[in-house]
Amino acid sequence: AFLKHPRTPTGANAVDYQSADSEHLIKRMRTGQSDE
Repeated sequence: AFLKHPRTPTGANAVDYQSADSEHLIKRMRTGQSDE
């Protein structure tokens, strides 16, 4: 996430990006396991 977004507008936005990426990855992992 940090490598993809080298320029962070503010610390708050950086946290939002990290949270969004984390949730997205977790959802994808959970979905993949559920499908299998």
